[in-house]
Amino acid sequence: MCRNIRVLHNFEPAATPEEVEAAALQYVRKISGATKPSQANEAAFARAVAEVTAVSKRLLDALVTAAPPRDRAVEAAKARARAAARFAQAPRVLGAILSLLVSGLIIGLLARFAVPGKDPLKLWQTILLGLAGSLLGGAVAGLFGVLDGDDTIEPGEAISSFLFALGGAIVLLILYRKFVQKRA
Repeated sequence: MCRNIRVLHNFEPAATPEEVEAAALQYVRKISGATKPSQANEAAFARAVAEVTAVSKRLLDALVTAAPPRDRAVEAAKARARAAARFAQAPRVLGAILSLLVSGLIIGLLARFAVPGKDPLKLWQTILLGLAGSLLGGAVAGLFGVLDGDDTIEPGEAISSFLFALGGAIVLLILYRKFVQKRA
């Protein structure tokens, strides 16, 4: 359902005609795929909004419930809390992605410096090499039981996981140079 179409039934005070019309407008916009109709479709669009508004008013008037009416302020506060929780995760996800890219770049660059020889990798390839090396190193560290599996990372775990990630990136760089670079 479109997020802009709100529940209008069982509120105190009842939904206003403007709210019903706004919901009808959102519905017609959604199903027509147009926020503003062309001049050729303007009359049909306006007629559809008027008809959906009338049907919606009749529906709201006919609905019966035993539940107590909902308070608009309480429902608005719940909606704000849901939105805050939903959007609070976005900076954390963005931060995690940025930290992965930066750590991939650092690990990839360190691997390039650790392995002697000419390296034709571009920056994005270096980041991918570092990320793939981190995954490989993390898998190997898991096999050796270096990480204990809980959510906290101890200082020793951080250093060893970094070294395993660097080692994984070095291995991948050597394999890249041996197999891929020779073909070019």
